Amino acid sequence: MQQVLQSKDLLRTIVAYQNGLHPDVLPLARFLSQIRLRQGHNDAEFRAFHRLIAPWLRVHGTAGLELFPTTLNGHLFYYSLALGNEMVLAFLHSKSALNLDDSDWELIITYGHVQVLEFLLGHGYEGCSADTMSQAIEAGQLDMVECLHKNGVETSKEAFNEACVNGHAQIAQFLHQNSLSEWDPNTFMFVLVNGHLDIVQFLYENGYESFDSNTAFGFDVSGLDIVAKCGHLDVVEYLFDQKPRQSIENAMVEAAKAGHLDIIKFLDGKQVTWKPVNVVTQAIKYNRLQVVKYLLQSHQAQMDKETLANIARKHRRQSILTFLQAA
Repeated sequence: MQQVLQSKDLLRTIVAYQNGLHPDVLPLARFLSQIRLRQGHNDAEFRAFHRLIAPWLRVHGTAGLELFPTTLNGHLFYYSLALGNEMVLAFLHSKSALNLDDSDWELIITYGHVQVLEFLLGHGYEGCSADTMSQAIEAGQLDMVECLHKNGVETSKEAFNEACVNGHAQIAQFLHQNSLSEWDPNTFMFVLVNGHLDIVQFLYENGYESFDSNTAFGFDVSGLDIVAKCGHLDVVEYLFDQKPRQSIENAMVEAAKAGHLDIIKFLDGKQVTWKPVNVVTQAIKYNRLQVVKYLLQSHQAQMDKETLANIARKHRRQSILTFLQAA
């Protein structure tokens, strides 16, 4: 008996039971309890925990979660959101109703596990709003948007515009097909600025391509001007194909100011009248040497190098002046 009482194995077993935890769950519980919960900031820790608990669950099933202390239910809940573990979430729900606040719904959308969202909405949990839908749209989570819509969550009147501005073509198409939002024509300008070609194509195909630049800027500007200024060559190519005889000079000027030589070259190859001297003048003013070189070489007959040199001298563009004097 004395030998048994002095056994180190017995001592370890007794110590392990001091906190009332089964030995099978003790390492997991210890690991989990060391995670300091900060919503949205525990991803790496929860992934590490998942590597431990996934094989454990295959052996013990969710019934084994009964061995965890209830004080760790919050940790298990946020783990289930982070890793999309519907089994653990279902276990927690079976014990007592989950208390979800706005930040929890935001976290669910952020993590993007649609099975978690479907489970919670399917079990009557409330709290999703048009703001939740907007967050899903902004994040580009089509499956989440579809799930929210299926469960009766409203969309804001700006939902379609939000999807377009953020470049989420599939979501924009879904909202359009289900008539879930209003259209603000000025949204098209922001789409052009952001260079979302797939959205531009979608809007053209569905008659949403018009906008009022006078209201927004106080002056006329075309879609081609905007994308040329912003450097979106693929969108420039698409817009030109839609209207191949449109004026390109303003677009060339904007591209020259910004130094977008690829756009200059593309538009220069089109059979549309424009004045190279106006474009090269802006290129000099904005110190775009490569654009100046290209335009001078391509349209030398229309250029007065002395006039251009005077412009470079006036604006103190020494590198361009040196090039013009040597050309």
